[in-house]
Amino acid sequence: MSERDVKNQKHYTSAILEPIQAMYNMDKYIAGFNFSSYCLGNVLKYLVRYPNKNGMEDIRKARVYAEFLHNAGYNIDLKTPVLCDEVEGLTTDVDYDNISIAKDLCGDREHQILAVATVLQTMNGGASARILISCIDELIAKEKELGELQ
Repeated sequence: MSERDVKNQKHYTSAILEPIQAMYNMDKYIAGFNFSSYCLGNVLKYLVRYPNKNGMEDIRKARVYAEFLHNAGYNIDLKTPVLCDEVEGLTTDVDYDNISIAKDLCGDREHQILAVATVLQTMNGGASARILISCIDELIAKEKELGELQ
């Protein structure tokens, strides 16, 4: 499935109001609902499951939800970055606790660990949606380079 297909699926776009638009508006009408948590939960879900389920399609879906988050204004600057040298080759500053949790979720796929840890850091208010999108783009490039996923 192409990136365009991921963004414009007929089973969503055929409705008068797309479900994501309804979810965005629920922040105003349902006590305790949080659109940013909804988006981050979906990003996390797709990034954790992609190697074992839908591959590149899931990564693209994660990116779409990160874009929803960005477009909704979730753009906090990175607060207290900690240089992560624990996992070789990582280029983004991510807190060690988030790396540890990500390792538990992902196993030993280093590039997946970084993406998941960045989601966790974003959930804690430590990274912006823009940083998350950039990290997912790095993951897409790495997976294309490895050529293991479709």
